[in-house]
Amino acid sequence: MREWGLTELLEDAGTVTGELVANAARLGEIFEARFMPEDGALLIEVVDSSPDEPRVRDAFGDSDAEGGRGLLIVEALAAHWGVRREGSRKTVWARVTR
Repeated sequence: MREWGLTELLEDAGTVTGELVANAARLGEIFEARFMPEDGALLIEVVDSSPDEPRVRDAFGDSDAEGGRGLLIVEALAAHWGVRREGSRKTVWARVTR
């Protein structure tokens, strides 16, 4: 990120990456995590083999819930996020901006 001049995004990008990787690890085998600079932003992609679509759940009201907060955190830190299907694999992506 230093080479791309995006060091100020490091904390948010690290948190978003952690959430996307945790979701992929919970649902299936992680194939790949990719990071690409994009017009002063960072595009983060995590590819996995799970057929399950990620969904936003609100578990903040349930202090006993073990999950359900990850995509809410991604939504809060990323300018945009989404899902793209590639055959039997899916890519969950997020764009972190300044």
